[in-house]
Amino acid sequence: KDNMSSFFHKYGVTDTTTLFFNHQNYLSENMFGVGAGFLTKSGTHFFDIGSYTDDAVRSSNASRWRYNSPDIKLPSLGSVRLLGGAEFRTKDFKQITETAPTVSVFSQKYDFIVQKPITDSTSVSFGYNRAKGQNFGNDIFAESITFQTQFAKNWRFNFTYNWNDQLTTDQNQVLLALNWNET
Repeated sequence: KDNMSSFFHKYGVTDTTTLFFNHQNYLSENMFGVGAGFLTKSGTHFFDIGSYTDDAVRSSNASRWRYNSPDIKLPSLGSVRLLGGAEFRTKDFKQITETAPTVSVFSQKYDFIVQKPITDSTSVSFGYNRAKGQNFGNDIFAESITFQTQFAKNWRFNFTYNWNDQLTTDQNQVLLALNWNET
């Protein structure tokens, strides 16, 4: 049987800077990535870039930026958090799996979330996502609303309603998630 390898390492350089790198390999497929995370007064920023190669693809690249804000005080809403990001992939960029590499179905993806804490353990959020399709993927415009609550030390429950406008088909989804986190 063929072997698959995956290596990922994060290193905290300072209290505010983390560097990370990764490598995945399966047969002739290779993916390399490097990135950095920065904690600033404006929030947490993560940047990473990746490159994919195989026998048929010399090089295909991707890049990503993620952002999480600290609590922002607004006069009419009180405290809110902002989360967002952008991701870009070339046409031949793939994610490595043991069955077959996963072809990227988008070339550009943007998402934005506003989260409003209701109590110390409960929040509601509104999200917006846009992706420009490539290969066999379609352009996607999606919105979601999520209610999240932590009801015990290790337990969290999420209720998400997602509506998705994709070409002429509307696809609405409900996601119920029960999470347990070991502390």
